[in-house]
Amino acid sequence: MAFIYALYAQRRGFNVVDNPPLYRSVIKSISADTISFHPRGKDVFYAQLPIVGLVSRKGSMVLIGPSKEDGNNITRKIDSIDGSMEIEDGVSTDRFIYQNDPMSSLGIPFEKPLIDTELGELESWLIRGNSDRWVVCVHGHRSSLKESLRFLPIFKKMNMNILMINYRNSWNTHVEPNQSIMFGLTEWRDLENAVKWCLQNRANQITLLGHSMGGGIVWKYLVESELAEKVDGVILESPLLDLNEVANNIALRIPGFGKLLLWPVKQILAKKNGFNWDDLKYIDQYDKISTPIFLIHSEADRIVPISTSDKLAQLRPDLVTYLRLQKSPHAAAWNVYQNEVEKGILEFLKTLIRTKKP
Repeated sequence: MAFIYALYAQRRGFNVVDNPPLYRSVIKSISADTISFHPRGKDVFYAQLPIVGLVSRKGSMVLIGPSKEDGNNITRKIDSIDGSMEIEDGVSTDRFIYQNDPMSSLGIPFEKPLIDTELGELESWLIRGNSDRWVVCVHGHRSSLKESLRFLPIFKKMNMNILMINYRNSWNTHVEPNQSIMFGLTEWRDLENAVKWCLQNRANQITLLGHSMGGGIVWKYLVESELAEKVDGVILESPLLDLNEVANNIALRIPGFGKLLLWPVKQILAKKNGFNWDDLKYIDQYDKISTPIFLIHSEADRIVPISTSDKLAQLRPDLVTYLRLQKSPHAAAWNVYQNEVEKGILEFLKTLIRTKKP
């Protein structure tokens, strides 16, 4: 039984695979400014988010405003559309809203610099700003550069240079010999190379943004890198600071033997992927951090428990500014609390500027 659950966990969590939309929901009607669709699976929940993306095989939309339910269908207001979508098309919701690059999605010009790493070059997206301040954006588990597109207007307001990076063990990037996602244990080295690249391009102030597992990568960088002191502040959204807590949370939701099987399943995964579970307790290294943190997390997060963020805020009140929310799902704080998130990040960035040492 443990081997069956370990195989499932390996596929869901550790294998380097693509994570394409499922297109299970179906469009029922479209007008000039609204769309009605029949949501299925997770889309039933995500379709209710105040701001959400809707993607088909031929196009995508950004949906805003309140949702209206009519039987099994949900009607939403269309904010923007890219490509084409038709009645009876299969669609999926997307928390990350935009589906293309900065120019196609937001009309923002960008470049595609290559970042040198020990495994080879990694493509990134760069939006130049009129300052020497930089932000490096690190996407989450099985995600992509587009995860941070929602946050670009915030950094544009501050005239920051915005670097959105790929890292090893992600789809269409370099993969290590064990062919596994390492949840920050090795991926942080690619972030270090990105910071080096920023410094080579005359960065004077660097902020890091990490979503979910990207938050774990940011944390591991702060603990391990000789360049940690070059970073002036970090923004962590739903950060994965202890994979053990995620595993515990999943086990509690499995009826019957979930909790009993947790230990043997973890041992199988550790041997298969070549890591020690204790090394993934990043939160235990709280005393090694000296960088100001803007922390965003929600009680409704069912993937990464908010308890680790609560613990961090309690252990390091000297460093942490905590935006603790209630109703947003994992990595979707902006979708539910756009004003609060943007205001909090802007104030944090302004504080970093005021306290920057010459």
